[in-house]
Amino acid sequence: MARIVKEHAVRRNEILDVAQRLVNTKGYEQMTIQDILDDLQISKGAFYHYFDSKQALLEAIIERMVDEVEQLLLPIIHDPHLPALHRRLFFWRSCASGTLTATLSSARNCSLMGPNGSHPGLR
Repeated sequence: MARIVKEHAVRRNEILDVAQRLVNTKGYEQMTIQDILDDLQISKGAFYHYFDSKQALLEAIIERMVDEVEQLLLPIIHDPHLPALHRRLFFWRSCASGTLTATLSSARNCSLMGPNGSHPGLR
């Protein structure tokens, strides 16, 4: 197998992408390091260059997911035009319905304040 050299962050993200997909489809316990190696056609040494263990890989997946949610939440949290109560309601309703990411993404694409000064998603 020919060695393909990639930038550290690019290869690490490829491993995370594949691992996250496998966790979603197979489950963490059923996913093996070999599944990742086979999918990406990389060596075991290449994997362990980026992650010390399967547990370290899981922690990196979780950290990346937290970062993604944080990027979606911060604009809402820091919006000076949205009252604090509405921010909390917006967040908790999104969590309860399981649509946090979709809700936050759509909120970024629409006006946060309605014509009467209320938040359109919180009526």
